[in-house]
This record gives sequence, structure tokens and C-alpha cells, in this order.
Amino acid sequence: MLTQSLCDNCGSIIWKQPATLRRYEKHFCNRKCQVEFYHNDRHPQWKGGCAPYSYRQFLKEKCERCPSKISLLIHHKDKDRKNNTPKNLETLCLSCHQKKHEVEKNFKNAYKGLERNKHGRFQKKH
Repeated sequence: MLTQSLCDNCGSIIWKQPATLRRYEKHFCNRKCQVEFYHNDRHPQWKGGCAPYSYRQFLKEKCERCPSKISLLIHHKDKDRKNNTPKNLETLCLSCHQKKHEVEKNFKNAYKGLERNKHGRFQKKH
């Protein structure tokens, strides 16, 4: 059984499953209305003029670590997804991105339980 509701963008009458109406706060008649609705300050991640995911404009045509041109994405070097300065962004293919995080994970585990001494060398924590 469908329940009548209104599109939050254009106000058109829409019919949705009751579970869908309970699950989502906003409801739209189509994808176009959803995109229009969230394209400005109504989006929960809006940063006062800086749209979310605006870093994607810095996506290069190929991976910066290999010649791949497929499955490209943006890697945040400092792991802060809010820091979208060009210096912090790197275009990687999916494979290089996974390798990058695997290396970081292995490095972190290798030095678990260690700390740097005053000379910068690793030693066991006291």
C-alpha cells in the first residue's frame, strides 16, 4: 500500500511506501528534484559557499602514481576530508589508493607499542 506525500523540492504529489516515508526525512518525486534541493545551503554539508565534494574539481586525467586513467578518485594526504586545499589532494586510481592505505596500515602496526626517543629513534614505550 502506498501513502501520499509531497516532493520537498517542487511540491508535486508523490506516492511512497510507508517504510520509505519513515526512513527518510526528505522525499522527492525524482532524482532531478533531489539534486536541485540539495544543491545549495539546504545540503547538510554546505559550508557557506563551498559545496561539499568541491575537491572533485581537482581530479586529474590520470593517476599521479601510475599511468592508469580508470577508476580515479581523490586522496586526502592528511586524511582530513574537510581540508580540500589543492596541496592536500592527490589523484589516485583505485588500486594505488588501496595500496597507499595498506602501506599506512602496515607501517602503523609495525610501530605499535613504540615511541620516539629524544634522538628520533623508535623504542618500546615505558
